[in-house]
Amino acid sequence: MQFLVRTVSRLPADFPADRRSDLLARERERSRELSGAGKVLAHWQIPVAGDSLTLWEVSGAQELHELLMALPAAAWVQSSVTPLIDRRLRQHAKPAGS
Repeated sequence: MQFLVRTVSRLPADFPADRRSDLLARERERSRELSGAGKVLAHWQIPVAGDSLTLWEVSGAQELHELLMALPAAAWVQSSVTPLIDRRLRQHAKPAGS
């Protein structure tokens, strides 16, 4: 099942710079692992806002929840989750010129 997850970082402004750098490095590494495992299909940053959108492919809501809560920055992130259903519109499209 696919989910689109919008995340907003809530790291405090006074979060120590060295801890911030370490946390972000661990978060990037874990994201690479999840991508390699086929759990994260795509990731986009939203300009200016600093939010991100991530497309996940997991067995269901429980697995997604467990993966999100295990991320290094989970304590400082607010997420909204949208389940997606593949409607397979391409199968129903008429060929060009018909």
